[in-house]
Amino acid sequence: EAVHFFEVALALEWQLSYCDQHFPGVPWVAVIKRSNRFVEKLCARMGFVEMGSDFSLRAEAEEFFGVTEDGFGFYFR
Repeated sequence: EAVHFFEVALALEWQLSYCDQHFPGVPWVAVIKRSNRFVEKLCARMGFVEMGSDFSLRAEAEEFFGVTEDGFGFYFR
């Protein structure tokens, strides 16, 4: 609550840029509650794309994060 959404966007932008530079080709995976519209829009702005159910990392993401499709969006970049 004490952090402004612009600060969150700048932090994510820096983190993605850093990882692109130091770990090129490594995919980012995000699992976001559907009710969290801000984070969904932020990730879309940062180039994340929603994974289809047949996407290669989808099953691994579900298992790793311990969630299924109900109420969550799965994204990659």
